[in-house]
Amino acid sequence: MNNKKENKKEEQNPPISPKGKKRPMPAELMQRVASYAGPDPELYDALIGFAEQRCVHKPKPKPITTNRQLTLLLSKLNELSGGNRAKKLALIEKATIGDWLSFFPLHDDDVRDAPRDRIVEAPPEVTRW
Repeated sequence: MNNKKENKKEEQNPPISPKGKKRPMPAELMQRVASYAGPDPELYDALIGFAEQRCVHKPKPKPITTNRQLTLLLSKLNELSGGNRAKKLALIEKATIGDWLSFFPLHDDDVRDAPRDRIVEAPPEVTRW
């Protein structure tokens, strides 16, 4: 009798679908991002990170799947940044951290004055406390 109750419970509960599953951007769009970023790996990584963030967006994922979506996003990025690399990176970073679906104007304090290309050395390890 106990076995029948367990079987009924299993039949009543539908299987749980995986949530937050990443749906990658199509290969042709990834190539467009690569050509947009050019030889700048930091810009490329930032754009791919933004695209990945959109794939797991809550409550409903909204991946970049069409050429039109990518064109509009890159146009908005160019317009808001004025072609300035530091502003582009700041816009992408802010949109990714904020879990936004698009890019929005920056406040004056959002763009860092320090060049992002500078390599920052890690602090020495503490061996004694």
